[in-house]
Amino acid sequence: GSLDIAVYWGQSFDERSLEATCDSGNYAYVIIGFLNTFGGGQTPALDISGHSPKGLEPQIKHCQSKNVKVLLSIGGPAGPYSLDSRNDANDLAVYLHKNFLLPPAGTSESRPFGNAVLDGIDFHIEHGGPSQYQLLANILSSFRLSGSEFALTAAPQCVYPDPNLGTVINSATFDAIWVQFYNNPQCSYSAGNASALMNAWKEWSMKARTDKVFLGFPAHPDAAGSGYMPPSKVKFQVFPNAQDSTKFGGIMLWDSYWDTVSQFSNKILGKGV
Repeated sequence: GSLDIAVYWGQSFDERSLEATCDSGNYAYVIIGFLNTFGGGQTPALDISGHSPKGLEPQIKHCQSKNVKVLLSIGGPAGPYSLDSRNDANDLAVYLHKNFLLPPAGTSESRPFGNAVLDGIDFHIEHGGPSQYQLLANILSSFRLSGSEFALTAAPQCVYPDPNLGTVINSATFDAIWVQFYNNPQCSYSAGNASALMNAWKEWSMKARTDKVFLGFPAHPDAAGSGYMPPSKVKFQVFPNAQDSTKFGGIMLWDSYWDTVSQFSNKILGKGV
């Protein structure tokens, strides 16, 4: 069947537009990163590398018209984010729901992406967890019961269980997770050897309480500190094994900019490169 690919977008001013990313036809999910300021009484704020948030409104709708799901990722590798109190969790849940997951009630002035309605929220928490992320996930999940349809996903590091998100993943709140099989040599591809990666994949696919597990890879050797695996090797060393699992969702790439440089997704999909 076709391969679902998720890609992060928003971390390089030089990457192609969101619209062009979706028009490539390569991705099932585009994850906008990051909302990386929240908690501790801070007003939530985006860092999308100088792209205009309001300029994304028509592009998000365009992507959705092409059946690409567009998510907003909270957290990220860096940023002043924390979620230490129950109030913080509640405030952030309401903020995300109101500004990104519901159609605007009245004016959309205060909404970062105008009247665009996103397909979900991604938890990309790399520090300060687990604190109140379980509560945040629970509250967002409860909004789904009242008729809002959106996905909840997460991007744990590949060491199982993930220190920041492990407990939330274990509560079976996420529809899909994209495991970062990079920057952690003990569970990623290293020096031509795929065994640590495949052992970690096996553990995640057997234990993670989620419908789908995606294998996250750097799209270029410079995209991460370690863990880059050439697309041909992913295709022939990882897929035959991973596709045996009913949990196999596809792959996640970090990130849109590097995928354009390296043509990783084109190579994986066998498009004439």
